[in-house]
Amino acid sequence: MRASCVFQKLKLSSSLQVRWVTSKPQFKLKDEVENAIVEEKIKPRKHPGIIKNKLITLPDWIVQAMDERFDDADRTDIYKQRKIFQNYLFSRRLPLEKHELQEQYLSIEKKILQNKINDQSTEEEIEEMRKVIQGQVKHKLKEHVFAWKPINYDKHRSLLYMIARSTAEYSVLHRIFEEIKIRDPHFDPHTMFDFGSGVGSVLWAANTHWKNINEYLGIDISNDMNDLSEKIMSYSPKKIKALLYRQYLPVSNLKHDIIVSAYSLMDLPDTKNRLDVISKLWRKTSKYLVIVEQGTNAGFKLVNEARDFVKYMTTKYDVNSDYFTFAPCPHELSCPRFIEGKTPCNFLAHYHGLRLVGPSSPQTELYSYIVFKKGERSENDNWHRLVRPTIIRSKHTRCQLCTSNGKLEQVVFTASKYGKPLYQCARVSSWGDRLPADLINQDDQSNSTEEQKLNPTLSEDDTNCESVEDKVEDTSKKEKLIYSEAPVFTKTNENL
Repeated sequence: MRASCVFQKLKLSSSLQVRWVTSKPQFKLKDEVENAIVEEKIKPRKHPGIIKNKLITLPDWIVQAMDERFDDADRTDIYKQRKIFQNYLFSRRLPLEKHELQEQYLSIEKKILQNKINDQSTEEEIEEMRKVIQGQVKHKLKEHVFAWKPINYDKHRSLLYMIARSTAEYSVLHRIFEEIKIRDPHFDPHTMFDFGSGVGSVLWAANTHWKNINEYLGIDISNDMNDLSEKIMSYSPKKIKALLYRQYLPVSNLKHDIIVSAYSLMDLPDTKNRLDVISKLWRKTSKYLVIVEQGTNAGFKLVNEARDFVKYMTTKYDVNSDYFTFAPCPHELSCPRFIEGKTPCNFLAHYHGLRLVGPSSPQTELYSYIVFKKGERSENDNWHRLVRPTIIRSKHTRCQLCTSNGKLEQVVFTASKYGKPLYQCARVSSWGDRLPADLINQDDQSNSTEEQKLNPTLSEDDTNCESVEDKVEDTSKKEKLIYSEAPVFTKTNENL
């Protein structure tokens, strides 16, 4: 055989094998989970990472309490306004800081000035022109900046919020508390602190999961909201021994088992106020701190801000405080979704619409959240999180995972590559579930393949250069066919 032919063969067979050397991480199902599935002790659809996303229905006693809270005149008016109010709350943006507002103003002023002055203009003329265009700049600024303002929850708006938001918020909190209960079955809170308590949806959801809550402190600046929440709770079949409401955060650092801030940080005027509240809430919790916001970019930014600030506080000022991010993050590194900056890290809750306002049709709610837990992270707390809907196709399943090494990974699971148990677990897992799998060391995995690349062997059938070229061409055709038939992953849900 000619030397050039051999060289060409080595080059071609090496290039064929490069495609199998991948930087994508590989996964292996936890041994205890795999053994349980193989021995048929559990079914894949009931693997321990599953968090059932049930269709939540508001309890009858809450619906009855709501129904008796307003008269017929209020009812008609509120039913008409609820959709508009829902859309307004969902479209809210964070209030700009003073320096951000100033930057926006100067940017708009600069663009307008460019058309009003020339190179010969003196400083006095420029200053005079700034005064002339001041009104025009402010008008443009209002067009570009979201006009954030606090919402005054009087009696009418409190009832409107109850009808528009309570069912969705109850379903979200129900799902979050469900995960805490599944993963931490020994946690049995006796005291609860609710910042921005509103109509009391946090307590409604908590009461369905834990039966020993005997002290509840709700903080809401609106007296009308507090009165409404207290009246609704009077219908509860389970009575709370100490049901307390306040307008402001208490000065004392009395500890509570679980502290929740649900849909409240958006109502604070600036970053300083938000971080001050988070700092106080963190000092008051003995076990869990839960923060929930809308599943929008603005809501996700608030959640990530809280995540970074708690990490900063514990690192800089409270070195001896053990804590970890219980959910949804399986790591303590910077959020890869926030770094990516395209879409928020959000999840989906399903619920029946409120029966008072029409047919109880299935509805959904997007939310962003974070759960901090004081203590040490266990091995099971590192399981990877599915952060987008699972795409199921014939003989393969595509999952987007936030992994324990702090990265977002698109993983295509097949039975031949990952084994049947892991493939089945991935196939039945949904958006928000966890995957009980280990990351395999990629360096160890690729050693054998690298050796094949560097030392390719020739078979007897590969002694002809023409046959090798034909094989390369056939392989290329097959790859093109495979990729042309493969489903394209769309980002429809990511843009919600």
